[in-house]
Amino acid sequence: MINPQWVRHIRNQCKTNNIHFFFKQWSGRNQRASKGLGRELDGLIYDERP
Repeated sequence: MINPQWVRHIRNQCKTNNIHFFFKQWSGRNQRASKGLGRELDGLIYDERP
């Protein structure tokens, strides 16, 4: 699983620079299914697209 702080940093950089942010998921399909991980970051799903 990736570091949540790293993802937040990228999200914040995107917001600061008016760049769309799309967060796909925390980990691979098998890990997500077994640990309940999904696409939420701080309670939100980011599907921003140009």
